[in-house]
Amino acid sequence: METRRDNYGRYLVLPPTGSKPLGYTRATTITKTLDDGGGLLPWKATATMVGALRRPGLMARWQALMTQQPDPWYGSTDSKTAAKKLVEECANAGGSTDRADLGTALHAIIEQQLLGVAGTPLLQPGMQADIDAFTAATAGISFDRAFIEAMVVVDDFRVAGTADQLRTTVPGIGDVVSDLKTGADLRYSWQSIAIQLAIYAHADNVYAQGEAANGSQDVRLPMPKVSQDVGLVIHLPAGESRCELHLIDIAAGWEAFERAMWVRSWRTRKDLTKPYTFTAAVTAKPAPEPPPFDEPPEPLTPAAQKAQLRTSPDEGDIADADAFDALERHYVELSASARSWITELAKSAQQNGVSFHAKEARTVRRFEVIRGLVALALSNSHDDETLRAVLASVVGDVANFANVTPGHVLGSMSAGEAAIFARRVDELISSDVPASVDDDGTVVLHFTGLAATTAA
Repeated sequence: METRRDNYGRYLVLPPTGSKPLGYTRATTITKTLDDGGGLLPWKATATMVGALRRPGLMARWQALMTQQPDPWYGSTDSKTAAKKLVEECANAGGSTDRADLGTALHAIIEQQLLGVAGTPLLQPGMQADIDAFTAATAGISFDRAFIEAMVVVDDFRVAGTADQLRTTVPGIGDVVSDLKTGADLRYSWQSIAIQLAIYAHADNVYAQGEAANGSQDVRLPMPKVSQDVGLVIHLPAGESRCELHLIDIAAGWEAFERAMWVRSWRTRKDLTKPYTFTAAVTAKPAPEPPPFDEPPEPLTPAAQKAQLRTSPDEGDIADADAFDALERHYVELSASARSWITELAKSAQQNGVSFHAKEARTVRRFEVIRGLVALALSNSHDDETLRAVLASVVGDVANFANVTPGHVLGSMSAGEAAIFARRVDELISSDVPASVDDDGTVVLHFTGLAATTAA
């Protein structure tokens, strides 16, 4: 049975004292909280360049695109869309998904082997050698078949995950949680792996979802007794015919998990500031509303404003004045926390030189960006996780990079992309938008309405 999830890819779990299933954050999402993600950009750029050089046809398409638009990213909405599509094609040609695909297949085959499923699958060249290496390395280790690919829950933090092998008996160590990793290099992954296995080892229950969507047939089972000090990592790099075993400190991993949850809570704080008005001898002007409708820190002259608009993302036409006034009234009526959220996004965009401030220019781009944010706030969806998922459907992977703020992504969108963003927010809050989880654990929203047909 397929795992039941909500629109954001989170496990749907019936809490111990609850009456309906709630979204429990995936363990793999928590493990990335303390990662900086800085290696992803150069890796993707390298795969893109390799793919372009390997495939003359792809290089020719770049040349043709640049003949039409010397700077395709900022040339037009169409050229930017074409550039993003070419980047993905070049990255795939450069092998960006090859190892992940092989690793996923190898992981599934090992799982079937541990479950004792009969039959020999059609294997890729070299894969049998990987399986033999696993068998040799784990000789003497016992895997409890009842707890292979077991879903577990940590109720206090509303976290859930699926452990590869929840109870593994290691000679001289005892029963531990073990996990199979098929990536080539784990040097930069040990911290997140320690958190992941610590979550599994500290879980409250093994959780089995039933057929009923309301969770009434879900079952909680006792956790097996496993070590909460150490776990076992089985490193089987796909295609290398070798397998190594590592003990990992999950006591430290649990400490890091608690700090990661604190970081996630800290990122949602909206009560850290309040307006301050200096009382002078003369009557002071009323404090303005926060961005994006207050006066900019340094009001631009007409000439400076025109110069900025020439170098900023495509602004589109001037927006309807009445519509902008109505939008500002909706903004002023938002809760303090919602306005604070939009304030920080607007400030981040300004700091990165891609402002969507309304008082600088009332253009279509700025109107649609603010309209989408106000709509999210009105639906009580004003959080960065939801915002990044919507933005990723418009501009691609960059919206999920940890070192790129959502405000920077919002300000970088063209007028056309901003309009798609606002329409997708409308669709998200008016219907159940399907979601899935990609290979690196990122939630992907699948829009099915009009906005999906105009995707960038």
